[in-house]
Amino acid sequence: MSDIYYSEPTSNWRQDRVLWLIIGLALVLGLIYKNAILIGFGPDEPRHMNYVKLLFSEHSLPYLLPGSETEYRGAHAYHPPLYYLLLLPVYALGRSLGEPAVWHLARLVSLLLCLATLPLVYQIAQRAYGYSFGGQNFARLVVAQVALLPIFGMTSGIINNDSALLFTVVLFLWLLGVKYSHEWSWKSAVIIGICFGAGALCKATALLCNGAALIFYLLAQFNLQNKGSSSYHFWLRQGIRLGLILVVAAIVAGPWYFRNLQLYGTFQPIPVGFAPSDLGWLPRRQYGVFVALLHPHFPSLLGQASWGIFYSLWSQKDWFPESWRTTI
Repeated sequence: MSDIYYSEPTSNWRQDRVLWLIIGLALVLGLIYKNAILIGFGPDEPRHMNYVKLLFSEHSLPYLLPGSETEYRGAHAYHPPLYYLLLLPVYALGRSLGEPAVWHLARLVSLLLCLATLPLVYQIAQRAYGYSFGGQNFARLVVAQVALLPIFGMTSGIINNDSALLFTVVLFLWLLGVKYSHEWSWKSAVIIGICFGAGALCKATALLCNGAALIFYLLAQFNLQNKGSSSYHFWLRQGIRLGLILVVAAIVAGPWYFRNLQLYGTFQPIPVGFAPSDLGWLPRRQYGVFVALLHPHFPSLLGQASWGIFYSLWSQKDWFPESWRTTI
């Protein structure tokens, strides 16, 4: 049984030449980044490749050595395995071509995953605006803003699981906002749950992204429900479907996180962080936001954080060899 409130015209993204032009530009930029960034100089790129090599050579998932934060064989132990399993056949087939060739083949997987998100972004934006000429132009603008951002080209040009995270999160949003925006059958709940779990198997960040999207979607659906249906029945039905989504997602992604719990005593063993020693005493969280804002180190910390974000996004510090980097 499904809830179909009303139908809307199908997106015409396949016939939009402007969209394909943007995708073509993103493809060219991705190829430029792929060949310009030296092998192994993407963020954590050697650790990502070591993950694939470990899967291939020892048929084993990476792990932290007991009592330390040292990763066995330098493989990125903090991330789930789905993205690396996608790279496994590429590595197996391309390793005979030599080390540089197999790295470039693996980078192409990131490029394909990033490009695959763009038609989905187009449809999500068009659905949000409305299926009209203005909606088409709005969708083109949104896709261009995503596809031509330097960080998008960098992500598509190196070995990294952010490309898989991006695809699964955008696919999840597309399923919610376009494919099943007004139809919630049990089948659709299972599909959405599988996508939710697949994202969590690419990177734990998907749990936050998809979880927030699901909550906002349910609230939006509550406002758009049929006038003839009661709130009680609506919430009961949606609650059951939400439970089904979460159960399916847990079945898909749960084994990885429970493995972490057994090995490390936590679902995600990523270090919490650190405070630079040269900054002296920092405002403590329990003192509240107002005290932190008044702390003498806050302006400098905010400035450093803001500049670091901008510098990483546009100048790509640490993505290039030392001699190629710009200076502050």
